[in-house]
Amino acid sequence: MLDNYKDIITEIELSKIRIEGLEEEGENIKKIMFSTAPTDMRAMSYSGMPGGSRNDTTLDRLWERLNRIDNAISIEKDRIEILGKTKKKMDSKLEELEGLKYKIFYMQMKGYNLREIANELKYNESYIRRVASRIKKA
Repeated sequence: MLDNYKDIITEIELSKIRIEGLEEEGENIKKIMFSTAPTDMRAMSYSGMPGGSRNDTTLDRLWERLNRIDNAISIEKDRIEILGKTKKKMDSKLEELEGLKYKIFYMQMKGYNLREIANELKYNESYIRRVASRIKKA
């Protein structure tokens, strides 16, 4: 269960990172779209001439990519919402648990190390370590 909880937290963080990357990619595509869009008061560009830099990607293709990115962002946001709800449910159930084993388990899930748990619960660290090892075996 501890691994599942940590996996949920990791998946939420990974989805957030993915969204950031997708948003950055979307902004880059928008820059390309605006730089290649026709303008009415500009001199002719010779960037297609030898030695010039030219992007042959059509606006239609850029638009498609931008739509795919928007869809991927939407999916990741939905995923974060679902994982967040699951995490909240687990948190509320874990808070209901009683006894030292459950307190240790819950605190480990929250990211406390055994020394911090021992200090917080006012127990000897070696005792907390023994109890925690029994939790992992169960």
